[in-house]
Amino acid sequence: MMAVSSAIYLVLSSQILFGILVNGSVEPWKKSEKSAEIGSEVELPCILKSPRCGGLHSIKWYRGPQRIFIFSESSGTTRGINDLAGRSSMNYDANATKTFLKIENLRIEDEGLYKCEATYHAVNRECNNVQHITLNVTIKPKFIRVTEEDGMMNLTSGTVLGPMNEGTMIMLNCESDEGKPVPTVEWYKGDQRLKAIGSTKVHETGIGSGSSVLQLQVSRNELGATFVCKVSSPALTEPLTTDIGLDVHVRPLKMDVKGVVGHVVSGTKILLECKVSAARPPANVTWYNATQLLADDNERFEMFETKIDDNSDGTSETSSYLAFTASEFDNGKTFSCFAENSVTIMEGVKPMKEATTIEVLYAPIVKMSPVNITVNETEDFVMICDYEANPASLVSVKWLRDGEELVLDDERYEGGVTEQTSLTVKNSSSIDMGIYTCILSNSVGKSTSDDEINVSILYKPTVQVIVDPKLPINEAERLNVSLTCDVVTGNPINLNSVRWYLDGDLLKELPDCYKNSTLNDDTMTFCDIDPSKLLLEAVGRSFHGNYSCEGRNDAGWGPISSSTPVTVYYKPGPATIKYEPKSVVKGGSLNITCSVIDLGRPHVTGYKWIRGIHRLADQENAVLRIDPVNLRTKANFTCMAYNDAGDGDSATTFIDVSAAPAFIHPLPPYHGYVYNAVNVSIGCRVECSPICNVTWIKNNIPIDFSNTQSYYVTNVYHPADQGTSDFESIQSNLTWNLNTWTNGQLDRYKDNDNFTCESSGNGIGKGVTSTTHFQVEFPPENMTISKNVIDVIVDYIPDSVKCSAVAHPEPTFRWYREGSTDTITQSSVLVFETKVPKRSNGTYICEAINRHGSQNISTYLNVLYKPECQINKEHINGEDYLVCTAIGNPKECSFGWSLKSDNDSIDQMAEIRDGKSYLLLDNSVTNFRTYLCIANNSIGYSNPCERGVPGNLPWWFHLEGDFLIIVIIVATVILLVIIVSCIIIYLICRRKRMQAKYPGQGTNNNHVDSVSEGLPDSDTKTFYENLPFHGIQNPPNKPFKPEFTDLDYADVDYRSYGPINYKAASIALLQTRKQPQQQQIERRPQMYGVQDDNEELL
Repeated sequence: MMAVSSAIYLVLSSQILFGILVNGSVEPWKKSEKSAEIGSEVELPCILKSPRCGGLHSIKWYRGPQRIFIFSESSGTTRGINDLAGRSSMNYDANATKTFLKIENLRIEDEGLYKCEATYHAVNRECNNVQHITLNVTIKPKFIRVTEEDGMMNLTSGTVLGPMNEGTMIMLNCESDEGKPVPTVEWYKGDQRLKAIGSTKVHETGIGSGSSVLQLQVSRNELGATFVCKVSSPALTEPLTTDIGLDVHVRPLKMDVKGVVGHVVSGTKILLECKVSAARPPANVTWYNATQLLADDNERFEMFETKIDDNSDGTSETSSYLAFTASEFDNGKTFSCFAENSVTIMEGVKPMKEATTIEVLYAPIVKMSPVNITVNETEDFVMICDYEANPASLVSVKWLRDGEELVLDDERYEGGVTEQTSLTVKNSSSIDMGIYTCILSNSVGKSTSDDEINVSILYKPTVQVIVDPKLPINEAERLNVSLTCDVVTGNPINLNSVRWYLDGDLLKELPDCYKNSTLNDDTMTFCDIDPSKLLLEAVGRSFHGNYSCEGRNDAGWGPISSSTPVTVYYKPGPATIKYEPKSVVKGGSLNITCSVIDLGRPHVTGYKWIRGIHRLADQENAVLRIDPVNLRTKANFTCMAYNDAGDGDSATTFIDVSAAPAFIHPLPPYHGYVYNAVNVSIGCRVECSPICNVTWIKNNIPIDFSNTQSYYVTNVYHPADQGTSDFESIQSNLTWNLNTWTNGQLDRYKDNDNFTCESSGNGIGKGVTSTTHFQVEFPPENMTISKNVIDVIVDYIPDSVKCSAVAHPEPTFRWYREGSTDTITQSSVLVFETKVPKRSNGTYICEAINRHGSQNISTYLNVLYKPECQINKEHINGEDYLVCTAIGNPKECSFGWSLKSDNDSIDQMAEIRDGKSYLLLDNSVTNFRTYLCIANNSIGYSNPCERGVPGNLPWWFHLEGDFLIIVIIVATVILLVIIVSCIIIYLICRRKRMQAKYPGQGTNNNHVDSVSEGLPDSDTKTFYENLPFHGIQNPPNKPFKPEFTDLDYADVDYRSYGPINYKAASIALLQTRKQPQQQQIERRPQMYGVQDDNEELL
């Protein structure tokens, strides 16, 4: 109801507002103006008042005094005789509030004042009116052209002119295409309109073009600027524009040098920055030190990168950096920065310049003199230390000798202070020798002179003897030995004369020329030799002793040196050799002795022993002991004594060795051959030197090979073998002649004998014997087992089982389960130590093995257990059965059936088929039953198994599995199809009934908008207004039972779908009254499905 009231209010408000606009004194729609592009289509409006003025009589359209056409609803359109009428038409709809004059292919001559005169059937002042429309025909300018002063080339949008230097005059001419009205041409820089010279060219038709000339002198203000020529016209939705940019070059505006404030200290890193601002193109910066150009190849000055930063106005800032380490040479120097670019160069302007002067504080620069000073002991000497510094005043003075600071005292030194930097040394001695330097310090720092003073004090030499080579000398090498009389202390260190001593006795004084003044020329040559060198040639044992020397320099003779030995080695004298015992036997002991008379120098270090040609590396004693003697002892033995000087002369002797009989390869205690061997033999090897003989014995009886063919013997002689250290030997093999044996095979039991190999004596020792037991071998056979089957109840321990076999050698046993290679036990007895489960049921195999083969035997472990049952349902020959299946050991079982409910019993008997129990289900049973089955074998009863079975149900309850799912899906689809079909049929029937009851609604489907059209007069009462209103009622939750059948309530809803739609009921009642009266039908409550005529609207 609130929505309907709001809609009615809006309609009334709109009508009132429209009436004010139409009937008021202000009517702006009577005079209007419209513009359109030439060649286009234009519609000129004309407002109509047909509904209020009794309907339209006619419409007349004029252009000035010329009529275009006349239109009336009854007569149609009557056109004027002119071109404009042929291109014009009018859009008109009955009862419309506005019509339009449409002009196609608009021309210039169509421009003018148009008049629309509408005449209505109602004649009054308010209805008859004339409307004036001014039509302006426009022409759009199609292009814009910009040229320079010469006008030779068109400049497109985005063109950049230049580069050009500031101060240059430019002129830009901008022209527009012809248009109507005449286009306006203007120049802009950004949002600023510029002063320019404008002009226009106009034809009689009002069509014309415009131009604008921009003249200006380029300055820094035009940096980055864009000049825009803008052509404007009412015919254009957006102005035509062309952007022209200028590439303006300007000279640097400002420069500055930064980096040093006040003074700096020498060694400080200085960074000078020269910044040049507001230049385009960027400025080029150069540096000068006074008048010297600083280039990149200058090693002292390091040019850092020149950094160029762009400004927002298009200019650049150039920052150049000069880095160097300040030194004393930079003190008071001026560093200048020059900047220029292409503008200053072209205009001939001097480069911009900024300069800075640097004051450098530096430590003293020290110079010393003289370079060398030489004086005798006790003399004074002076050393000069000059300097240059900023500041010049000193803080301290230090003097160093050989890098160590001197402690100055007035007794030995004079000067060496800040007021007098030079130093005087009094009463000099040898300790004053060395290299002197001075260190001067001011407030900046301290400096040491690069110069130095070498002071030399002359004094007598102290010497020592140096022997080369230092190691002892071998006499056999006949080497030379050099002796040097080396100066330990003394100045000068060069000796003029030297006296040499051996074991305290004067050996020689060099040079010899000082002893004899009448020397000839040949002797004079020895005066030029170095007296500190003494050469001992081809040194032998006679040069052995202690040497010393005494030296003289310019200061005089020094003291005699301490003694230094010269050691001469020589080898020991010849050797002699002997051994004990004289008769040498293998396995015994032997002592060989080596002796010498002259032990040499140094004394004998050891002895070398050689057997044959091989050195015995680990034997160095005078006595060589061999224990035990073997074949390698039978050889030549050589010995010699040695020391650090070498080996003495050697001595050699031969050792002859004998060997008593002994086995190299005796018979093994046991010798076995398989019974079907192809080759059978045994053998022994006896070592004996001199050689011996071998015989064979069987069971303590010598074998006579001349009287038997069962055996034969083969003897082979082996010479001595150094590789195995065996003396000469004989190899004897006893071979079975199997051709004389039955079937060519050994007998398992008869051919088991003892055989002996026996040698004779050889004068060195007695003969030896070796015995072996010969055994015929065969693989396992004749296997037996204690039990073939082991019966055991599940979870009990079974009895042990044992297997045995005959074999030689004795077999080993192992047990494993059939189907597995894992060994259970390696014994002939299989013992079960734990209770066995059902899965232990199976075959167990015992395998006997020796090196000739294997054999096996098996037993079966039969695990007995009570049955386990299961009930399944089967459909056989159209009848349902419950099938009870049992699994147990033994398999033979009996079955028992029962019901879980105590109040019910089974009438039918079960059948046994193939070890299963079949129970026929009774079709007469309708209630749910739970069936129990118990199986029984010799071990015990199974646990009851059960299955629930419903009673005799409809066929669909018997459906199971996928078939049941398919039936459900099909039924659901059919149900959905039926529901959808019913809904569609219901909707179609409903629409047909609505059309039959209310045929007037076919032309107006919008019931809300058409309500006002069918409303009665205000004084007419409707059925809707006579109904009492109780608000929107909820539907009753049970059928309404009126107490009196002829009593109805206005707000009773006889259906269950919701409250009464009173608005629709009123509309239906109104339409019913307008129709012919129909036969009255008694209205009754619709509680049992009977429907009255108006129910569809409720």
